[in-house]
Amino acid sequence: MMLALLIYSYANGLVSSRKIERATHRDVATRYLPAGTHPDHDTICKFRRKNLESFRERFVDVLELAHELKLLKLDKVSLEGTHLKANASIDQNVSYKRAVKIRGQLILEG
Repeated sequence: MMLALLIYSYANGLVSSRKIERATHRDVATRYLPAGTHPDHDTICKFRRKNLESFRERFVDVLELAHELKLLKLDKVSLEGTHLKANASIDQNVSYKRAVKIRGQLILEG
């Protein structure tokens, strides 16, 4: 069930566990796949992490089958999972209004 949900979601551009969870409440197809249940985003994430290699293989199998049935044209497909560190602290964020003010101060000082 979880594998079908992930494959369907990825094929439709949903890769975030939280977005997939929301879709199980909102979309008929994503509600049907998990049989009317609503897996938590943590459950989806843990399943994906635990079964990543198997998921990749099955996802490629589904894409190849769809290509054979002429349901899609394959060119290049890639799965990317780079983790980046980020600093999202409130002190590091600047609104557009504040950026304009800072720019004005820098121009006046320079």
